[in-house]
Parts: sequence; C-alpha cells; structure tokens
Amino acid sequence: MGHNEPLVDLEEYFKDAHGITQVSLKEETARADDELRAQVLEVWQEAHERRRAGNEHVEVDPALVHRLADHDAECTVGVIVKRGSGSANALGYRYWFLTLDRTGVRFHHELELRLGKGRTPLSPLMSPDFMAQYLRLGPARSSLKPDAWAALPTLTDLSRSDFRPEDLIAKADEIRSGLQAMPDRVADRLVRDQMNKYRLRRSHD
Repeated sequence: MGHNEPLVDLEEYFKDAHGITQVSLKEETARADDELRAQVLEVWQEAHERRRAGNEHVEVDPALVHRLADHDAECTVGVIVKRGSGSANALGYRYWFLTLDRTGVRFHHELELRLGKGRTPLSPLMSPDFMAQYLRLGPARSSLKPDAWAALPTLTDLSRSDFRPEDLIAKADEIRSGLQAMPDRVADRLVRDQMNKYRLRRSHD
C-alpha cells in the first residue's frame, strides 16, 4: 500500500490478484422490510455496546458504536436480501457475510426473539473456519484442481469450529436418500433448506 490512497491500493490488489471486487449493499438494504432492518441494527448495536462495556480500559464512544453497528447491519440485511434473489447450491446459500465477530453464533436466536418464529431469516453470518470447509464442499471446489482443494485446511481453529466436512456430507447424503423420487431441482432445494437448518441447529448445540 502507498501513503496517499492505501484503501484504493488494497481494493486494486484484491481485484487483480484474487478477482475480489468491492460492491455496495445499500440498494439491497433499502429494499428490505423496515422492521427487519431495525431489529438487525438493534442486535448489532447491543453486541457492540456489550463488548465495549466489558472492558473497563476502553471508553465507549456512542458514535463509533453506532457506526460499527450500522455497517454490520447493512452487510447482514444486504446479504439476506441478495439470498432472496440468487440461486443456492445443495449444500447451502450462495451469499454469506464473512465475519470474525462471535455475535454470529447467537445472531439467529437474538433476531428471532425480536421478530418471532417463522418470520426470522436464517443467519447469513459465516466464520472463516466454516468458509474453509465450505470451499471444500461448495461450488468453488469444482473450479479447483484436486491437488489444490485437497490442500485446503479442514479446520483453521478447532476451538471455534462446530462443523466437520464428514458431518455435512453424511447429513446431505442422508437427506437426499429420502428424495430419490423427486425431480433433481426439487430435491436440491429441499436438501439445501434442510442443510441450512442443520448447520444452524448445530451452531447452538
């Protein structure tokens, strides 16, 4: 990075070296239900306040807390909206919000307390540990050479991961075995939905 525009330098690097581009989620967020936006923001607001309140050496800056919560809420809601317009593979959704924040473990539960059962979308938050496994099992695997995807880490941190690839494969096979009479498109959708519920349930065990 240079000294004048370090963020632009990073953006160009990720685009040129890895094909990663930066896009805004403001349009998607604006299309979301007002109550969903408000409740997601509340979950993140409380999470950031709670984290800083537990550290007596850090002075809580309300403006900073709101800015961080607003950013996380926009990413969360934006991904939820994109899920409604994009296709998903049999092992799960195509769109995720990758974050190191531990709020992800309880996010669905916290949002469900506010919106109620049946009205709460599945959490779009993904940890780096789960992403490493998703790359082994998801659509990205087909674009990699066998030697490349086989070398990807199964777990990046055992203490923080709730899933193993063998668990996901076994569960997907179990679900699909009962759907053999259904068209592939319908079976794929049912497997995807059940896998998302399974992962969410495992994260709260």
